[in-house]
Amino acid sequence: MTSDFSLKIPAELEAASQLRTAQFFVTKRPWLDLYGVHIRPVAPFGSASSKPFIDPALLHRCLPDELLFEIFARMTPYNLGKAACVCRKWRYTVRNPVFWRNACLKAWQIFGVVENYKILQSKYDGSWRKMWLSRPRIRTDGKMYLNKYF
Repeated sequence: MTSDFSLKIPAELEAASQLRTAQFFVTKRPWLDLYGVHIRPVAPFGSASSKPFIDPALLHRCLPDELLFEIFARMTPYNLGKAACVCRKWRYTVRNPVFWRNACLKAWQIFGVVENYKILQSKYDGSWRKMWLSRPRIRTDGKMYLNKYF
């Protein structure tokens, strides 16, 4: 004996095969062809220089570590966080504890160096960066600070 269900399947398939196929517009996206293509910069037109042209957009790769360290030492902690998003080299440089120690000691200078060091060792596993990110502080950059416990 055949069931009603098995008899309906071929009829449904016939109806589906008779439907017109949908026509789609083919869109050309030329920028997709540029993925993975690395273009080397060339010297400006008319330049007699035989040296390769250095793209000024890649200047951050040419900076020596000492100069980069001095620049970062003068940044605010919020700008250090933004600089860490530029490239891997900057992210690893910004993770240097010296920057975060200076930020913490400046933000909580009223407690003194010794008291801050005790808090660092007891609550933040010796990480100045962790202390900066986790410990509540008064923001002085014009933004409103809301405690995360409210």
